[in-house]
Amino acid sequence: MRGILFCNGEIRDYGYYESKIRPDDYIIAVDGGGRHCRALSLIPSLALGDFDSLPEDIYSFYRGKNIEFLEFPREKDYIDLALGIEEAIKRKCQEIVIYGALGGPRVDMEIGNVLLLSLYDADILMENENSAICCIDPAKPLVIENRQGYYLSILPLTSQLLTADSEGLLYPLKDLCINFGETRG
Repeated sequence: MRGILFCNGEIRDYGYYESKIRPDDYIIAVDGGGRHCRALSLIPSLALGDFDSLPEDIYSFYRGKNIEFLEFPREKDYIDLALGIEEAIKRKCQEIVIYGALGGPRVDMEIGNVLLLSLYDADILMENENSAICCIDPAKPLVIENRQGYYLSILPLTSQLLTADSEGLLYPLKDLCINFGETRG
């Protein structure tokens, strides 16, 4: 099962996301991400968060539907996205895709959302219309197909990252050592 989490960040082109959703996806509206679900005419399987960023009319609309709600206090030790990822894992989602976690007025939330990916040993992709972000499992090769003309950046989230062999890139990555804070694009 694939879990799709909609967060409260920026979404500009709803058509892009419409083409990504499958009928059997397990949709989780993470707090204000419910407004994106509503704009896409999606009824999530689960809505969760403290609901401080979900407009009241959308909250009421979803309350009238047969969906599960998990409400958390505003003052808590985890952001709503972390709670959403935990729920997706708990519900046996083998793949997790996160939309609406990038962009928006709070760069601290965007950076936190990206760094959050490093905490999970799960297949998680954070994506928007322009970018796809994931953590690479060193035990599995990363295969990116049909991306000619795209950029690939490597940002280590550990003290040091050693690259393996690569194929098809303009600049080979074999045996590079990249320290935390450095980038290779």
